[in-house]
Amino acid sequence: MALFVMGRICATRAVVDRMNVSRSFKKFVKESFEKYSICDWGNLSEYDIARNEYSVFHGERILAKYIWSATGESIYIITEADRSVTTILFTEEY
Repeated sequence: MALFVMGRICATRAVVDRMNVSRSFKKFVKESFEKYSICDWGNLSEYDIARNEYSVFHGERILAKYIWSATGESIYIITEADRSVTTILFTEEY
């Protein structure tokens, strides 16, 4: 169970396309999302982690970054401040 409201869960077209052709990438996204839902923010600076801890309880935007070990590519997962939507996207789409 998530520790904060995530709203509608979305992914960019590029992320969806990659998940449709790569089981291992799909597994990586699923595992990353599970970590995100329990406030494991992945590969962020100490400052950004502290910001997220504050944001969870004060209604600000939440951001996490996860690196796929198979290729070194990374994704962001972002929940908007109003908690209406959470988006999964590639770093270059940010």
